[in-house]
Amino acid sequence: MLAVELLRPMNKRDVYLLNLYTTLWGIWVANPAWDTFSKSKIYSSLGDLFPEYVWGGAALLIGILSVYAVTRNRYTFLRLLSKLGSVLWLVISLLYLSADYSSTGWITAFVISSFYFLKAINISVNKCKAFNR
Repeated sequence: MLAVELLRPMNKRDVYLLNLYTTLWGIWVANPAWDTFSKSKIYSSLGDLFPEYVWGGAALLIGILSVYAVTRNRYTFLRLLSKLGSVLWLVISLLYLSADYSSTGWITAFVISSFYFLKAINISVNKCKAFNR
């Protein structure tokens, strides 16, 4: 039953909310007015790999371009962005976990990664019917 529900066309509202979160996270992390990564241990692994503006910029691009793709019904582009979003949030989740396994941040990032992954599968299965709900 759950598998059937997951394969039904997605609601555009849910996709907008997911990408709003990704966009806001990107703005917050990339903002030069403050240094997010130095404030919490959970960001240490991310900062060791790339500076804040790279992580924030990647999230901003995926979030904003995904909203564009949903608005313009560009399903192939949205599927690509969904795969990229899934990878980005999976990497963030694993780096959060490696930096501070007791924090719940890695769980949140993993759920977001999973939602992006399911969105990519959903678009592939439903083709042009992707957002009819």
